[in-house]
Amino acid sequence: METCATCLGDSDPETDECTCDDGLYVCGPCDEGPERATPNTNCLEGMRCPRCGSYEPFRIVVSMTVLMYDAGSEDDPMGGDQDWGDASYCACGACGTSGNVKGFQIPPAD
Repeated sequence: METCATCLGDSDPETDECTCDDGLYVCGPCDEGPERATPNTNCLEGMRCPRCGSYEPFRIVVSMTVLMYDAGSEDDPMGGDQDWGDASYCACGACGTSGNVKGFQIPPAD
């Protein structure tokens, strides 16, 4: 077994598949990174990468309102309201696939 460069678990040298499974993430080919094994239930609910299937993380362009001074903002950017929608830029943190948020939304089951 070799060490997976992504999650530092063991990978099978013949298939390059990671053998680690912590119940939350399941690694695929070691160069693609870990994939969340369960669907999102919070602010990313209904989203999944259309290429690699990862449920997170995603880089999403958001807009925020902060109280701005010449010297900067007093508002905590991590605690402020974030606004994003279907047309917002989105990129998968696992494989780099990019597009808009709508392209990462899981179609509803028929």
